[in-house]
Amino acid sequence: MSGQLSEQEISKAVLDFAADGTYPEAEQVVAVEFPLSALSRELELITQARDQVEAEISSLSQENDFNVDEWISQAKQLHADLERSRLTAREIVKQHGNTLPLQSNVEDAAAKVDLVEKEIIFNQAVTNTLEEVQSICRQLDSTRALYQDGRITDAIENLEAIEHAINQDSYFKHTNVRGLLLENVSSLRQDIVNVLHSRWNQHFKLDHKEGTFRISKDALEETISALACLDELAAVNEQFQKDLFLVVIDPILLPGRNGYSHEIQVLEGSICLEPEPSPASVRDVLDRVGTVLAFLHHSLPLAIQSPLSDTFIPAISSKIISHWLSTAIPTELEGLGWFEATLNHVLGFTKLIGSLNWHGQEELLSWVNQAPRLWLTRRRIDSLDQVRKVLSASKGDSRQVERVEKRQVHASDEVFLDNSTLDDWDAGWDDQNHDDEVVSAWGLDDDKDDSKAAKASAGVDDEEDDGAEDAWGWAEDDEEDQSFEDTAPNKAVTEAKPSQDQKHKSQSGPREITLKEHYTITDVPDSILHVIRQQVADSVAISQPANTSTLVSSSGAGLLALPTLILAMFKATASSFYSLKLNCGQMYLYNDSLYLSERVREVADENQLPRLYADVDALARFGKLAYSKEMQTQRTIVTDLLDGAQGFSQCSEQPFLGECENAVSATVDRLQDVYAEWQPILSHSALLQAIGSLVSTVINKIIIDIVDLGDISEAQSQKLVSFCNQLSGLERLFLPANSDSNEPVPMTAVYVRNWLKFQYLINILESSLADIKFLWVEGELSLEFSADEVVDLIEALFAESDYRRKAIAEIRRISSMFFGVFLSLLVNTQNLESQGPLSSSESSRSNMDNTQLSTANSLHAAQRQVRVQLTSQQGDIALPDSTGPILVPTGLRRYALSTLVNNLLGNDKPIPFEFLINGAFLRTSIDEYLTANGISAETTLEIEYVRALIPPLHIASYEHDDWVSAVDVLSGTSASSIPQGQERILSGSYDGLLRVWNTSSQVVATSPSPTEGGHTSSIKAAKFVSPNSIVSAGLDRTVRLWKYSESEDGFSGKIAPQLELYGHKSGINSLSVHAPSNRILSASADHNVGFWSTRKSDAPAAPENLLPSTGSRTSKRRKLNTSVSVSQRGSLALLSAHTAPVSAAIFDAKDSTVGYSASWDHSLRTWDLVTASLVDTRTTSHSLLSLEHLPDHHLLATGTSARHITLIDPRASATTISAMTLRGHTNAVVTLARDPNSTYGLISGSHDGTCRIWDLRATKTDKGAAVGDSVYSISRKSLEEEGKANSKRVGGEGVKVFSVCWDRQVGIVSAGEDKRIQINRGEGVLSSS
Repeated sequence: MSGQLSEQEISKAVLDFAADGTYPEAEQVVAVEFPLSALSRELELITQARDQVEAEISSLSQENDFNVDEWISQAKQLHADLERSRLTAREIVKQHGNTLPLQSNVEDAAAKVDLVEKEIIFNQAVTNTLEEVQSICRQLDSTRALYQDGRITDAIENLEAIEHAINQDSYFKHTNVRGLLLENVSSLRQDIVNVLHSRWNQHFKLDHKEGTFRISKDALEETISALACLDELAAVNEQFQKDLFLVVIDPILLPGRNGYSHEIQVLEGSICLEPEPSPASVRDVLDRVGTVLAFLHHSLPLAIQSPLSDTFIPAISSKIISHWLSTAIPTELEGLGWFEATLNHVLGFTKLIGSLNWHGQEELLSWVNQAPRLWLTRRRIDSLDQVRKVLSASKGDSRQVERVEKRQVHASDEVFLDNSTLDDWDAGWDDQNHDDEVVSAWGLDDDKDDSKAAKASAGVDDEEDDGAEDAWGWAEDDEEDQSFEDTAPNKAVTEAKPSQDQKHKSQSGPREITLKEHYTITDVPDSILHVIRQQVADSVAISQPANTSTLVSSSGAGLLALPTLILAMFKATASSFYSLKLNCGQMYLYNDSLYLSERVREVADENQLPRLYADVDALARFGKLAYSKEMQTQRTIVTDLLDGAQGFSQCSEQPFLGECENAVSATVDRLQDVYAEWQPILSHSALLQAIGSLVSTVINKIIIDIVDLGDISEAQSQKLVSFCNQLSGLERLFLPANSDSNEPVPMTAVYVRNWLKFQYLINILESSLADIKFLWVEGELSLEFSADEVVDLIEALFAESDYRRKAIAEIRRISSMFFGVFLSLLVNTQNLESQGPLSSSESSRSNMDNTQLSTANSLHAAQRQVRVQLTSQQGDIALPDSTGPILVPTGLRRYALSTLVNNLLGNDKPIPFEFLINGAFLRTSIDEYLTANGISAETTLEIEYVRALIPPLHIASYEHDDWVSAVDVLSGTSASSIPQGQERILSGSYDGLLRVWNTSSQVVATSPSPTEGGHTSSIKAAKFVSPNSIVSAGLDRTVRLWKYSESEDGFSGKIAPQLELYGHKSGINSLSVHAPSNRILSASADHNVGFWSTRKSDAPAAPENLLPSTGSRTSKRRKLNTSVSVSQRGSLALLSAHTAPVSAAIFDAKDSTVGYSASWDHSLRTWDLVTASLVDTRTTSHSLLSLEHLPDHHLLATGTSARHITLIDPRASATTISAMTLRGHTNAVVTLARDPNSTYGLISGSHDGTCRIWDLRATKTDKGAAVGDSVYSISRKSLEEEGKANSKRVGGEGVKVFSVCWDRQVGIVSAGEDKRIQINRGEGVLSSS
């Protein structure tokens, strides 16, 4: 109470009492003690009051002089009162000081009383606790006495009561005594447990050494009950089962020795095992195990039997299956009867377990039910193992085999042949009715007067590099076919001369020819074939009525699938075996594969197994691939050897002359060595085809090198002739295998592409200008060389003169004139064929045209021709189905082919066409394509043509206030709810703002400024997540999600902050969105890839250290806009592995759980986004700046700082890092996008100021690697508007492209340094076929 009055109030009350005599009315003031600290203040107040009174007295005295004595009296009285008050105050202070010791004594006494009371309570508690402890100790002693007397059950009951009392007694809860008592209880419990274990061991005696198991039932139930009370029964029972398994079951099953088992003897209460194992069958083992189980069921109490079903029986079942039943599955049909009996016995064993009221035999029942599948699995394993054994056991023994085939051939299409040169009697045989089988591939196409020599060709699979389509090309060199070889050409000549009617009659009927040839195989194919035949024979046998009742009869059809696996195993393991064990192993593998494929086809035909045809074809392709690999290896070797000539520059001077001589000599020696190695392996025609391909590679390189020489002196010309003549000596390798002629004619021109061109080159190097002109005008030089090539050689060989100029002009004139005549006649002939029978007048005109065509063909009979089938998947420009293959000169290029197609279609207005062969655009002549891809000219070449469309046209440009760094499109392509005409374009700019545009170049919405929740720095990436959501990121290190909405009229909208994501410590370069999974990937300069969720509920809390300062943020928001409040979250994961800034991160287009990232550290990394772990790393030679996935081709396109695009195969099985390189840009490639209309299309944006469109089919081979050029280049419209469209910008200064997007509806949207969004559009820029 006293604490409520201030010293001033107390002093005022004392002063009033002293001065006026006023007694305080408040009880609170009367009861309060006067504080010593207020004494000095009180004296000051009294002194002031006195002085005031004296002043008043003085004033009154002056006014009333007549009453001085009275006032003096009053003053004395007042002084006395003051003295009395001072004494009173001192007395009060004194008395207060005397009460302090008394108060302290009272407090001490109270504390002592409290302490004594607590000691009394504590002593009482201690007494009670000690009494309780004494009681428990007595109970423990009595319990110990009980179990020592053998009264285990009573002892356990006492022990549980004691333990319960200890846990319930509140006195023990927090004392050491409780721990000591529990320790004593535990010790006593363990003593009891040990006694029970000892009793248990006396009841169940398992002797591993003796192999015995005995049971004593005396007091067994009491022991089991006691163990159950102590919760020890389960542990004891588990150990008992393990010991029982080890002592009894394991010796019976005997896992270490297949087919052996210990016999058992069951006596009264015991089992004894024989000391030595003996041979046993599955039935014996199952009987012995069944005997043991019956003994256990009879001898063991129920409390022990029940757990056996849970663990013991399943363990026995697993052991029986793994050690006896699995190994008992037969691989031969002879063992199926015994196997059937075994299955029945297993079923009997499971019934025995069921009769004992046990379970756990389910695994055995399942095994029996799956017997057909298990038997088939065993057969599959055994057959695959046989393949491995065949390959490993093979010693490489070889033998020769013969291939014989009969074919029906027809003569037709002679309008395309040289009618005056009758040796080429079969060159135009129609193959439409023979599955496109060109007869010339069998070696029947004669050249010049060499009609007796059969022409062989290895034909090429369009998908392989080296002629392996049919590398056998059987020549007819057997004696029994000599009559046909000798007479067929002469007969054709005889039949062709008398009349057109006779000629037509002789050619109208089919002609049967027999083709034979020998080649060498190893012992492997026959062994593999035996394994395959065994599977087929067993499948037939098991399907017979005698076996239909067996459990495995349903597996008969499954056996027919094993040949496929056998062939797959052969293909998987053969390459390494043949490479290691055999010289020229790939060629042996080629022969073996084709031989095996033929034999397997025979098996399929014999047993009517069409399912094997695909495997046969795959095996043949596998063999051809081996052939192709060997050819590619040898081609690389001879090319490297010839590279030593360094293009034959200065070949007449030392030291270059020596290098050229060494290079040519080494190349010739290598070709001869390869011929010697392959001669005993390959068939003769295949050998000539293979060597011809290598020689063709060499002479083509020499032709190119010589044509490319800008100046050839006379001395150089002589040396070049000598080098060419040295290579011409290889003609002796191409002599016919069997010839009756004393001077057989080499078949080099048949097997070596451009051989005649090579010989003409020698003639040109040796001839005068007049001779060259004569060869062109009167001879057949124009059939091998183009006019441009001849002109280049003339300019290199001869000095400038009027005569040289006239010769060149004449050559060009004749070349142009002839091609026009030839093409028009060719088209007229095709039109005549498609119109059917002619009238008499039409026939007359046709005869005149045929005469002209015959003359033209006579001039070009020796020119290399190829049969082409022109097709198109675009119906409005497709040729009629009746249009068959056409023989055309191999020198035709795209323009000439386009002219041909237009004439065949009868187009009044020519349409420009592009041509594709095997999915790749034709960028060279047909001849150069055939040479580069190792394809025989005898092959029917399928050429697809498509419209050559114009580059994408400029549609519009949208201007910004700053550089535009990111663009994206929202259309019906990305969101089906977007109708046509309401597409939206999103842009992100260096001014930190997002803008949404309509297709009328109007801004629909703009993102807030930094003061209202927008980006605080430049935006580098922006994407539509959905029609109502946008994500962006930039140099402010945040990923921001925005809610986007529009008004009903669609002319205005709002971009509102929705979520801020924190995690990166540096600027963010790119974003990738996978909308279905609500996930985002970001690439940052902090070397990390961010993995985010667009849903606030999924995202973790944002890192505190990366958030803006709470104080500054709060004050700033309060000052600028108190209504803005945005949720903040962190990343799901930060993927760390890169060692430099990450430039791009994307999702796998087909699997959103996989991500890819590209970095300045030259690496492309693959991530498992589920576990946030690195899966694979591909390291390149340059910094990677952009990334796009081409899922249909399993490729990743990466833009590099080296100005090109590298296509990388990210799969682990890929053998190379770079699958293709796209070249054309002149500065860094910083952005990529897929063509939405074509799986082959790609667009790139570069700092050179252009966007380039690429077609993966438009590639060529450069130094063994695939290289592509751009199809179109899109420049910035801003340059045209400035009148600088053709000006060269160094590094794209001022017009750098930063971002590009390709949408099916809107078109190509690009943005960059010129502060513009540019839209270009072209309908179907690339063919999607």
